[in-house]
Amino acid sequence: MDVFDKYNFHDSLIQHIEYFPSKKKLIIDIELCNWCQSFYTEGEPEIKKGKLIFLDVSFFKFIPSTVKINDNEILEIHKKKNNIIEIVFFNITDVQLLIIKSSNIYWRWET
Repeated sequence: MDVFDKYNFHDSLIQHIEYFPSKKKLIIDIELCNWCQSFYTEGEPEIKKGKLIFLDVSFFKFIPSTVKINDNEILEIHKKKNNIIEIVFFNITDVQLLIIKSSNIYWRWET
C-alpha cells in the first residue's frame, strides 16, 4: 500500500514546501485532517501535523510558476504513470498544481 492509498489528504493544509537539490529531496509540511482517515478513532486529535517526503526527485514544478504557500488546502492528489504525482491545491484565490516526479514517497508524523 502506498502513502496515497493509506492517507486521505483531501482538505488538509500545506504549511510549507522545501526542496533540497543536493539530496534530490522535497518535503511538504502538512496539517492532515486526521478525522478523515480510515483509521481515525473518536478522541484522537482531529488535525495532526506531518511531512510528506519525496526522495529521488528528478522533477517538480508549480503551475502557475508563482505560488505562495500559506495554509493551502489540498483538493486532489493524482498518481500518474512514471512516478509522477500531481497535487491540486487552493491558493488564496486560485487553484494551482504541483507536479513531482519521485520514485520514493512516504509520510512521517511530527512528534
